[in-house]
Amino acid sequence: MTACGIFRQLGPDTVEVYGSGIVDPAGDIIKALVVPSMATGYLTVLKYAHCSKMNKISWLLAKRYESAKELGAPGRAHICVTCCTSISKLRRGDYGRSEGSTCKLCNGYLCRSCRIQRKVTFTSSDLQMEQRKVSFCGLCLQQARTMSPLEVIKDLVLSSSKDRHLATTSSATLDSSYVSSTSSEYYQSEYSG
Repeated sequence: MTACGIFRQLGPDTVEVYGSGIVDPAGDIIKALVVPSMATGYLTVLKYAHCSKMNKISWLLAKRYESAKELGAPGRAHICVTCCTSISKLRRGDYGRSEGSTCKLCNGYLCRSCRIQRKVTFTSSDLQMEQRKVSFCGLCLQQARTMSPLEVIKDLVLSSSKDRHLATTSSATLDSSYVSSTSSEYYQSEYSG
């Protein structure tokens, strides 16, 4: 099996993809199994754009969650942020279900016809992957789509390097405290004996 792909950026939102592959299954039985799975493998290239968009949405959600923890959720008028129709208490849901009718990025209310739901994958507190349907407005999804992925990557690299720096600093502190306590025990046993 041989595969080759060439990616070329044509514009800010357009990437051209050329791909070619050669598969040489040895027998007829293997051909029936190999060719469909190889075709599926080649078509996964088409999912890269969707994956990039969902990564940007997840990053934006994390950033907005951090700022909401610091500042609190802003008070919004009870109108749909997309079509400006009034949303009554009955449609908002008085029984704690109102969170499903707000955009999770801008916290604006959404009517049923303007709400766009996407499945977003999160890592839970016990490090398990879980998928949830999350509501968004069209403007926030458009903003996420046109946003540069470089900003996301820079932030992820900086945060991971910051975490690594904290981990090495704390382990160096532990090592130096261990060395100083071990050496003081050594000197005490040398001079007391």
